[in-house]
Parts: sequence; structure tokens; C-alpha cells
Amino acid sequence: MKLGLLLLALLLFGCDFEADEAVRYLPIHPTELLYHKGDVLAFAVDSATIGAAIVAGYMREADDSTHVWYELAYTDYSAPTRPTLAQVKRQRLMGRRVASGIDPAGYFIGLDLQSVRNDCLLNNAAKFHLLGRLPLDTTTLKLGSQGASAEYAAFIQSFLSGKERRRLPPDHYDDYLSKQDAFRPDEYFALSSFLLE
Repeated sequence: MKLGLLLLALLLFGCDFEADEAVRYLPIHPTELLYHKGDVLAFAVDSATIGAAIVAGYMREADDSTHVWYELAYTDYSAPTRPTLAQVKRQRLMGRRVASGIDPAGYFIGLDLQSVRNDCLLNNAAKFHLLGRLPLDTTTLKLGSQGASAEYAAFIQSFLSGKERRRLPPDHYDDYLSKQDAFRPDEYFALSSFLLE
């Protein structure tokens, strides 16, 4: 019934989205990249804490052809020392269960990605350290939520907020309609489950 009403409303009033408004992406030559898919970065959270993230992808929008945006998935690593690649492999990634009527489980696992502009990485190069590369299975990654940071302070705040939202157990993935703005699906998933074997 609700689906029928929604379809009727779309037919009567149309949809505001036009094809020419779609985001268009430009190709990126590998030599232009600072980092590649699967690269693991340690970063300075503050003067006493190091965090870690993995590069899940990158893109260049046609409207912003001068910048490459790197999609980083935060891990739960937070310690005073820089981790090894083996330590990061045992960490968890920030994500969420997303309700799905198509998936047999009733949900899929989506990663929470933070898009970081290349000049943020370049201007703060001393705060980032490439630890190495893990065989991330980027063909099966699904998006849970996405943010964007052009400034380092916003990047760090996103990491800290993500950790804070995961201090309590998440709401059930089916509660998104009943809880609406109070819905809190944030949780962690083993990084190793996103790697090629």
C-alpha cells in the first residue's frame, strides 16, 4: 500500500533529480595517486595518540578536477605508538548493518568511509605514515555512511566522533524507521573479513 502511494506520488509530481545533475567522475592515472586501495595509513590523532585507517578507494569529480578524494575506512586502533601492519590487520573497521530486503540475512554490512581531499593529506604529510598495503577486497565493499574532510581537524573530529558513537552497543538495524533521528547503528567489524584470502 505504502509503495503504491509512493509510486503514485512520483508519477504525479515527478522527481527533482535530472541526469545532468548527476555527479560525474573523471579518470585518475595511477601516477597521480598519493595512495592506492588497501594502503594502510597511521595518523596523529593528537600529540600522544596514533590512529589507523585503510584506503578503500578514491575519486575525482568533474566539478572539482583539481582534487582527488581518498575514501578512508577508520580502524579502532588508538594507541601511543605507531602500529605494525600485522597489528592493523587484527583491528576492526567502523561500519553499520543496513536493512535490506534483497539480502537473505535481512541486512548488509556497509563501511563508514571518510573522504579526504588530497591537499589535506599533502599539507599534513608529517602527520600521516604509510604502513604498507593489505589485500582489501574492494569489489565487495558496500557503503554504510560517508563524510568528507578537506581539513585535518575535521578528519580527526570524524575519527573521534566515530569512536564515541561506538561506545555502546548499536541499535538493531530494523529500528531505523521507529527511532529515526535517534537511530544509532554504529558498530565495528573485523578488518580481516574485508581482505582477500
